[in-house]
Amino acid sequence: MRALLVAIFALSYVGITARRLRLLPLGRPAAAMVGACAMVAAGAFAGPYGLRVDEALHAVELHTLALLLGMMILAAGFGEASFFDQVADRLGRTARSGAGLLWAVTLGAGLLSALLVNDAVCLLGTPVVVRLARSTGLPLRPFLFAVAMGANAGSALTLAGNPQNMLVGRLSGIGYTDYLRAVALPGVAALGVTAGVIHAMHRAELAAPLRPRDA
Repeated sequence: MRALLVAIFALSYVGITARRLRLLPLGRPAAAMVGACAMVAAGAFAGPYGLRVDEALHAVELHTLALLLGMMILAAGFGEASFFDQVADRLGRTARSGAGLLWAVTLGAGLLSALLVNDAVCLLGTPVVVRLARSTGLPLRPFLFAVAMGANAGSALTLAGNPQNMLVGRLSGIGYTDYLRAVALPGVAALGVTAGVIHAMHRAELAAPLRPRDA
């Protein structure tokens, strides 16, 4: 039975890491849920290697899930209030070059992820960045990288930046300010390196002049 549990675990990770399975139309959340249920069901017959239903439920960290839900709701409220649209409009009006706009988007996505949560920033910020790139006539790809990679790097700055940090903070007992004090310098450095690498990779594309914006 131990081999069966290992096989279920491996197949679950395949489902989670694959964007979509061609054989089964499962996304990452569904693959994780199916894998967890299969693991608990198989564990009932696995003797000492198994996990009972009550033990599986006890392993769910509800505080982390509640915090993540709260941050998602907060970010959705910002989106409904057109906060992201206003930020993009301000960036588009003040930007003087494609490179400057790229750095602003990367750093902005990172800092917003540290305050809200990286998943929500990517979800709500991507359509805004698409409109921003089209309105300025700049290539879209580097700015999509800027949102995704900037949000990922910046989310490491706080315990509320991503679900992994929330779980670490909850289980370790590390305080918010203690964590921020320890990771502030490397986190900001990582965000700067991220912006610099994207800039270097797309230097030629970003050299194009910005399209004049309508009043």
